[in-house]
Amino acid sequence: MLADVRIALVWHCTTPVADLCTALRAAQPEARVTTFHDLIADGDALRRLRPHLLIVAVDAPSEELAGTLRLMSALLPGAGLVLATPKTQEEAAQRMARRLGAALLVLPSNTAAVADALASALRAEPASDSSAMLSLMRGIADEVNNPLLGALGQLRLLESELASDEARLTKVKAASRSLRRIQGTLERARALLRSGQVNGALLPVDVGALLREMLPGTAFAPTLVLGDRDLLRTALRNLSAVGRDLASEGTAPTYSVEPVFGDTIVRLDIAATRLADWQLPRTFEPYYLSRLLRGTSHGLSLFAVQQTVVAQGGIARARRRQGGGVSFELLLPTAP
Repeated sequence: MLADVRIALVWHCTTPVADLCTALRAAQPEARVTTFHDLIADGDALRRLRPHLLIVAVDAPSEELAGTLRLMSALLPGAGLVLATPKTQEEAAQRMARRLGAALLVLPSNTAAVADALASALRAEPASDSSAMLSLMRGIADEVNNPLLGALGQLRLLESELASDEARLTKVKAASRSLRRIQGTLERARALLRSGQVNGALLPVDVGALLREMLPGTAFAPTLVLGDRDLLRTALRNLSAVGRDLASEGTAPTYSVEPVFGDTIVRLDIAATRLADWQLPRTFEPYYLSRLLRGTSHGLSLFAVQQTVVAQGGIARARRRQGGGVSFELLLPTAP
């Protein structure tokens, strides 16, 4: 937790606010807590405060509230969001919190629950804005593909003609390898474009079976989620490849599957000291991983994983592990 954290508390709830204020003081004694009464009317004051955390308490979450919170998150970049509701609204509030990337706090709450919610909100990261990136990538792939294929074809012919000239043949082969590397990048880009295109209705998919297929010798219980089997398989394989590279110097990555509030979480835990400087908000940014671990070919992998999961009604997120390391979580809708 930050040493001098500013907390904005917006209260639209009949639960006594004093109880939560007491828990906040106990959980974070040095925090500066400022109370507001209306998200819209107090919008300017909230922006001036520039809170590290925004806690919004409501009796019942609504679609109008979701829209307002999305707008407020855009106006307060970097602020962690906590949605607080009474126990009777927990299920609906959990669904909204998942959509917004917010932490959920059930009222009334004790000090431990408040501390957990604050920590979770501060660790959360926004989803990548994919539209511009995908549009640019589609144009580049189309623009480059045809001349690239033509150049590779000409080099193959040249290789045949230079079969007896070893020195020149070596140079031509080196050029061919460079072009094939570009071709591989384009193929990954095309795969990424497909990752957000779900054809037809989502169907029950046994994610446990996909993990057993990917990790021979492991035991995962049958667990049905709604999705596209082929896209989910590709996303899990991309995530697994990233996990192996990230954990290359330490303990092997571990997987788990668990239900939570109508969703299923597929979690990949990686413990590695090299991840101490991992920047959570950039987790799914294209090429962040490639720049962090020079020489890898996973520049688009995490971005593709996120796009696949979002296209199937889920969320991909990252959490920092205690003692170093990162957890990747894929929240997928559980099949009814």
